[in-house]
Amino acid sequence: MILPLSTASNLYWLGRYLVRVDGLFHLLPFTDDGEAQAFAHAFSLPAWNAETLNALIHDPNQSGSLPSNLDAVKQNIQAARGVLTAPTFEAFNALGRFNRLSVEDMHIMLQNCQSAFKYESDMVQLFCRMGEAVERIDIALRLIKSPAVDIKALSDILDALPIGWQRLKEPIMLLNKRYDRVAFYDLSDRVQELFRNGV
Repeated sequence: MILPLSTASNLYWLGRYLVRVDGLFHLLPFTDDGEAQAFAHAFSLPAWNAETLNALIHDPNQSGSLPSNLDAVKQNIQAARGVLTAPTFEAFNALGRFNRLSVEDMHIMLQNCQSAFKYESDMVQLFCRMGEAVERIDIALRLIKSPAVDIKALSDILDALPIGWQRLKEPIMLLNKRYDRVAFYDLSDRVQELFRNGV
């Protein structure tokens, strides 16, 4: 399947937002003030304890909140609708419609979406997985953890994409040598440049 770059970009960002949403589902509710402070600091969120962070994560007007990330998932699914099967599109649509359910119930719905997505074409899955890998690298760096596993996963994904995407190998090699935000932002910028200008 040949995907328009705009659609590939939507799938990439879908993957990034899915990792964010899934991560929040696993972490909520925060109960330890120290862990909440560390998380808020890592992601530049204006919260200082578990109570304020939980409130912020549920605030639809707050960037980085669960509702805002779910809305981003919905927008990218709508934009990529033309390359998705009906079951996948309906599963994600249901997630968007029932965003007032409990975190536990919404997490189950997200798992249903992920199960349906496994039946999409290889190319659709690859761009989504690319976004997932980049987001996990970002999270690892923010939490001062090793991103090695996800850097390797991203490199493997690029090997399965058309030849032009191999241009990302250089910034990936740099990031693999030095786990820092500068190298990550260089990689992220190069990804966006390829989506914008083509490969």
